[in-house]
Amino acid sequence: MRSSLVAVAVIAAAGGCRRASNLCPEPPQARFRGGGPGAAKLHPKLVSDMRSGLPRRFPMVLVIDVVAGADPARLRILGADEVRPVNVTEREPHGVRAAKLERGATATAWLVHAPVELLPFLAELPWVTAVAPAIAWPSDLDLPEEAGRRIDPTLHRALRTYGDERPFSVGGLGKATGCLDAARREELARLGAIVTTTVAAKECASTIFSFEMPLGSLTELAALPWIVTLEGSRPMYPE
Repeated sequence: MRSSLVAVAVIAAAGGCRRASNLCPEPPQARFRGGGPGAAKLHPKLVSDMRSGLPRRFPMVLVIDVVAGADPARLRILGADEVRPVNVTEREPHGVRAAKLERGATATAWLVHAPVELLPFLAELPWVTAVAPAIAWPSDLDLPEEAGRRIDPTLHRALRTYGDERPFSVGGLGKATGCLDAARREELARLGAIVTTTVAAKECASTIFSFEMPLGSLTELAALPWIVTLEGSRPMYPE
């Protein structure tokens, strides 16, 4: 692949239908077109996949190499669902293998879960030096110890899920010390949490509340000092 090419996602609705009836349009695709100085950052497999055509909002698991000044919060603002530091262990023709970053080590690569439309914008960021598909990555989460203990296995599983199966939002029951006063409700609203029911114990010793929120804010919720536990909703089956 020539270094003068760069993948740029442009949204185009393709006419016609793949069925013989030809009565319905194909799903809109995230298309590829060349041109631009950021091409050398993109793994050839990404360029090939985009040139072949990928559906809009197609979820991608990527490994990006970064240098000083990298800002993970900026990637979330741009549209990434998840960003976490990893250690690159192997680079292959089809992508990159990554492992858990040891505590205290400086992160030079991040695992990024994002829609395909984010790719051209990643290539333009000055502190991103390479973008590749992830073909292996750590399943465990590098959560603060206290926050990790507050999240139950159902919610842990949602945080570890990538690709089509990753949920946008999660819900369940939470337990908090004290009452959900106005200040605490404001904190929950800041995280995008919707609280529908609250049940306070006698003299407000604790409060049980039901919640629904974007998955990307879950770890921030678990880190609040007045949160005791968060339990995810489970499907119910007849006995």
